[in-house]
Amino acid sequence: GQLCTDGEDGVDDRCQNVLDFDRDLLVKMQDYLGSIVMVAARRADEEGGSSKHGQWHPLTAVRLVTTVIARLQQHYDRAIVANTAPDGEAGRNVQLQCLERHQALRRQTQEGVREVLELVLVGIVQECADTLRRKQQNGDFLVPAAEEAEHLTAHPTAACKDCVNAINAHYFLLQEHLEADNLHSFLGTLGSKLHRMLLEHLYRFRITIVGG
Repeated sequence: GQLCTDGEDGVDDRCQNVLDFDRDLLVKMQDYLGSIVMVAARRADEEGGSSKHGQWHPLTAVRLVTTVIARLQQHYDRAIVANTAPDGEAGRNVQLQCLERHQALRRQTQEGVREVLELVLVGIVQECADTLRRKQQNGDFLVPAAEEAEHLTAHPTAACKDCVNAINAHYFLLQEHLEADNLHSFLGTLGSKLHRMLLEHLYRFRITIVGG
């Protein structure tokens, strides 16, 4: 049906231009954001959550995509709504069509972001598990005789230090690239998976009742 009319006949050029411009913009943004997410997912899958990705970490893509989606929301509020508000019901019809397109793009992009974050999450846990598997020695759990009285204050093992350093590096990256809600959710899930991984790691060793 007609969206915005000049009297009895014709379609209001301004409203039609808003629809056409927004449609073309979202098609371009869909291609742009889709390519970013695809590259980020591939890199996260190949390199895991490594904090040594260089300047372009998969989390950089997450931050970029989140920023673009926020800008598109501003575009909707400031351009589409503002330009169609004077047209009454017909203008609201235009706003609704544009809103549906924006929401569809946001849902599609969020799915891609979740995939990237899941791959990064798995990669971080795997990096720590691999570090422990390579560097943790059976003797790490033995208390040296000379330190038996002070064993509770013994220094962490080299494997433990490497894992902590890696987790700290990831934490700083996560803080830099994720918004508060995503960060809180990601860290909660990461903590649970790291806890499970550490238990599985410890089960590989025989530890006596006195800790030897």
